[in-house]
Amino acid sequence: MFVMYGWANSGGGTMLPRAAARELAATGVRVSVVYAAARRDPSLPEYALRRHEESGVALYGLVNRPSEFMDLRAPRREIDDPRLRGQFAALLDELRPDVVHFWNLHSLGMSVPAECRRRAIPTVLSSNNYWAICPRLYLVSERLQRCDGPTADGARCRRCLGGPAEAADYGARRAAGVQLLRSGVDLHLAVSERVRELYVANGDDPGHVRVLRQEPPGVTAIWQRVGERRPIVERLERPLRIGYVGSVMAHKGVHVLAQALQRLVPSTFEAVALGDIAPDYADVLQRFDPHGRLHLTGRYDQERLPELLAKLDVVVVPSIWDDCAPFVVAEALAARCPVVGSSIGGIPDFVIDGGNGLLFEAGNSAQLAARLATFTRDPAQLGRMQRAIAPPRGLNAFVGDLLVAYSEVGAVSSVS
Repeated sequence: MFVMYGWANSGGGTMLPRAAARELAATGVRVSVVYAAARRDPSLPEYALRRHEESGVALYGLVNRPSEFMDLRAPRREIDDPRLRGQFAALLDELRPDVVHFWNLHSLGMSVPAECRRRAIPTVLSSNNYWAICPRLYLVSERLQRCDGPTADGARCRRCLGGPAEAADYGARRAAGVQLLRSGVDLHLAVSERVRELYVANGDDPGHVRVLRQEPPGVTAIWQRVGERRPIVERLERPLRIGYVGSVMAHKGVHVLAQALQRLVPSTFEAVALGDIAPDYADVLQRFDPHGRLHLTGRYDQERLPELLAKLDVVVVPSIWDDCAPFVVAEALAARCPVVGSSIGGIPDFVIDGGNGLLFEAGNSAQLAARLATFTRDPAQLGRMQRAIAPPRGLNAFVGDLLVAYSEVGAVSSVS
């Protein structure tokens, strides 16, 4: 059984488990998915259960919950929602899974895994954000101030969120998160070394959490269509094609890239940001980039990603939060695009400075500009980095890693 937020939506935290569920089902494994529906359904009552099937996967959608995503106003409900917990317990008794993999618990509650423990069902938790320790998920405030974790009394979260809950409620949430991490699940899988480090610093047992690097669903296809076919640029004798790929948001640091471009000679580069953008942030970028050196294209169709990456030389990932393991890094490398990324979060797990890309201090636009300028000063650098990029392991290998993890926690033969 997989437990996750959403099923058909496009976020990376949904795309990967959806692809893994389909991959497992295609091999004959019986897979069920219990998910918190991303949108309300006015035709159904509160706390409704919607049953359906897709690609051989049995789906159980928990619909019309009090909160559609993060429950910032009710931290104690994030600890336990008795009605949701009761529905989940009934599904466990009905489906009797060999192993339950919690990909996330957004708007489901920290108490849900305890129902598995009561039934001696092995459990795995994946963390591709910081939900168990941060109500905002990302350990960063609305003002883009990074945080290394909550305080035991909840005061730091109370100040960050500005209410309406009391500090004691956020303190209780923190304590429940630590209990979930240390004794609520059998194995905790972090997507990068930095994610593991932050969870251990916030109470998880170092022997309980280990790193399992994820493989985005489309990387093999990107490699086959673009990466392995891309001609190596022996000498760069034209403008460098720079790209940002993904939602254009403040915590992703796109303004840092916009600032960096102002320091480069305009004739030496072409720069594009591919992804949807909020109008208020577009205004911010215009102030940083009055001459429009970073071309904003807006939303793109995910199916077009390979052809869009094929038009780029390098991809910049300028995150200013501890970005866990951004899909775009793996996707860019699969297209044989060197990555110029912030030396923060999980990005250094995948980007080898001077090998398959370059790293720079998060938020430092001057350093980012200097790193981008090296491609012009050393025309052979792009080709060297292209050659250093290895083929991706792919989704099949990742699913194989999951099966090993399930066997480690004691799941029986039907998933082995």
